[in-house]
Amino acid sequence: MSSLLINITVGAVLFVGGISLTIKRYGTHDRLAFTVVAILSPIVAVFAVFRLLYLASRRQLKVDPCPPGLEDAERIVERERQRRFGGPLREPSLAKSWTTAYERELQKETDRVREVAQKYLVLA
Repeated sequence: MSSLLINITVGAVLFVGGISLTIKRYGTHDRLAFTVVAILSPIVAVFAVFRLLYLASRRQLKVDPCPPGLEDAERIVERERQRRFGGPLREPSLAKSWTTAYERELQKETDRVREVAQKYLVLA
């Protein structure tokens, strides 16, 4: 038996065993839902990583403007989190980081356009 096959088998057994014990211990309600989410989460995560690498290799990653109302939605989610679990109320950060990433992306595009314009339009 090859070493790769043994590694995959052991990893799968450990994963299934760990998920099973976690669901048995902590999944008091809706065990089927917990099981489906636990099984699909790693698959979705691996797919997302490969998709990100594919888009990055083709330079198709784009950051769109921050959707309107994202900061308000973050505040609503944070208040609900605090109501359910307690703890300090945190300020929304996703909308700010999204806006910063969008501005950086715009700056990169502007720099590329400026370089092309200087390279080709100076001769005109």
